[in-house]
Amino acid sequence: MPINFIVNDPMAGIPGGAAATTISPSRNRPANRSGWTVHNLPAQAQYAISSSQFVAWQAREAALRAVVAVEAATGPLPGWRGNPSNRRLALIPFAGQELNAYYDRASISFFVTRVGGTDVHTGASTDVVAHEAGHAILDALRPDLWGVNMMEAGAFHEGFGDIVAIHTALSDAPTRQVLLGIGLRQPNFVEATAEELSDAIRRVYGAQHPAAGARRGLNTHLWSFPSSLPANGPPHVLINEEHSLGQLASGVYYDLVCALFARSNAQDEAALWAAAIRALDLVVRGVRAASIRPRFFEAWGRAMLVADAQQFGGAHGADIVAAFGNHGIMIGTQPGFVPRMRLTKPNVRRSRGKQLMTAGAKSMLREAMGVAPSERLTERHVALGEDTLIEMSATRVVDLTGLSERLQGVQSTVPQPALVASVDEAPALLGALESEFALSHEVRAYVASLLAHNSIAFAGDRTPRKKSAVRAKAGVVAGTGVTHAVVSRGGGLVLERKAFACGCRAHRR
Repeated sequence: MPINFIVNDPMAGIPGGAAATTISPSRNRPANRSGWTVHNLPAQAQYAISSSQFVAWQAREAALRAVVAVEAATGPLPGWRGNPSNRRLALIPFAGQELNAYYDRASISFFVTRVGGTDVHTGASTDVVAHEAGHAILDALRPDLWGVNMMEAGAFHEGFGDIVAIHTALSDAPTRQVLLGIGLRQPNFVEATAEELSDAIRRVYGAQHPAAGARRGLNTHLWSFPSSLPANGPPHVLINEEHSLGQLASGVYYDLVCALFARSNAQDEAALWAAAIRALDLVVRGVRAASIRPRFFEAWGRAMLVADAQQFGGAHGADIVAAFGNHGIMIGTQPGFVPRMRLTKPNVRRSRGKQLMTAGAKSMLREAMGVAPSERLTERHVALGEDTLIEMSATRVVDLTGLSERLQGVQSTVPQPALVASVDEAPALLGALESEFALSHEVRAYVASLLAHNSIAFAGDRTPRKKSAVRAKAGVVAGTGVTHAVVSRGGGLVLERKAFACGCRAHRR
C-alpha cells in the first residue's frame, strides 16, 4: 500500500512547493544490514500530512533513504556504534514536546511543538531526519569521535549530519532534475537544510537567533580559530558553536560535488548523482583515516588527499584542495605524514610481514609521548589504499576547574594520537605530536563554549518538563538542546557527551 512522503523539507524552496507525493515505501532492511526499529509505527496507509501517522511513516522513509544513499558511496555500514552485531537503532517519531531532534546512541528522536497555532514536527522533515541519521552513521564509522570534547570534532559531527541531509536529497532523481534547472551555484533547496525547523526557531526566538535560518552547504564561511569567533550571532555569521562551524564541513562536501560535476562529460542528473557519490566516498575515506586533533578539519582534509592519491591516483587532489581552500582550510599531505622519528635502534630492520608495534617500538613511542609505562595505549588500524598505518593513542585528563563554579574538580578526557607506519621496513612516527598544553587549551575553550550556550546539565538541575517513558528509556538528559552532563565516574566527576541535539539553546550573556 502506498504512503504520502515529502522528499525534502516541508518548507523547502522548491518551485511549486514541497508537496507530498505518493510512493511505495522502502522495504525493511535485511537483518544483516544496519537499519531502524520505528517506535509505534501505525498501519501502512496514505495519511494526511498533518497527522501523527504520516509523520511516523515520513520519518521511517527518510531514515531508510539516508542509509541507502550513504551506502551507495561507502558500502555497507559496520553496525551502529561500530559494532557489527548492533544492526537496529530505535527511531522515535514522537519523543515529546520540544523544538528539538537528537541522536543519543540509543535512538534518533524527534519532537512536536505548537508554533503560531501550527504543530511543527521535526520528524516530518527529511532534512532533519537525515541529519540525525547522519550522526548515527558517523558514529558507526568512527565511534571514537563521540566523546571528544574539542570544537572541531563536534562541529564535524554536525557538519556530517548536514552532509548526509544534502546527500539524501541528491539521491532523489526528480530533485536532481529540478536542481539542475536552478543551478548548483545558486542558493537552492538542496544545499539549504531544515528550513521548517529554522523558521519555527525564528518565530519563537527571533530572527537574530543563530539557528533562525537554514544552514547551507553553499556558503563562503572561512575557518578561524573557534575561540576567536563570536559566541553568538545571526544565522549568516559563523560563530563558536558546533552547528554553525559544521557548515565548513558541509561546504567542503558541496563544493566538491559542484567541482566533480563540472568535470563530468555529461551534465545530466545521472552525472550529478555520480559526482555526489564520489564526493561522499572521498569524505568518508578521509574521516576514516583522520586522527583526532584540535585542528580536525585540517586532519580530515590531509587524510582525504592521501586516500585520493592511494585509491584514485590523485585524480581529485586539485578539487579537494580547492574545496578546503574555499573555506580557509589550507591542506597538504606533507606535514601530517612525514616520518619524524624511527621507533627502533638504528641497526634494527623488520620485514613488512612482521609485527610493526614491537615492545621496543611501543617503549620508544611512550617516551616520545611522555606516557608512563603503566598507562594504556589504544590501537587503531588506518587503511589508506594498500597501506595500513597504526594510530596509537594515549588518554589525557584535562582539569576544567576555573571555567565555572559548577565545574570545580570536574575533568574531561581527550585522546593524544600518534601515527606509526613502516618506513624502510621499520616502525616510524609520522607527523608531529600534539602537546598536552595544546590539548588542554582546546578542551577548555570548547567547554567554555558549551557553558555559553547552556549545553551542560549539572547534578540537581531542575527538569523543565516531565520526561516521557520513551525519553527516560533512551537516557537523554533533560532540557532542549542539552548535549553534555557532569557525571560521577570512578569516584570523580567527569564531563561526558550525552547527545547531539538540534534543539534551541539560549545564549547566556
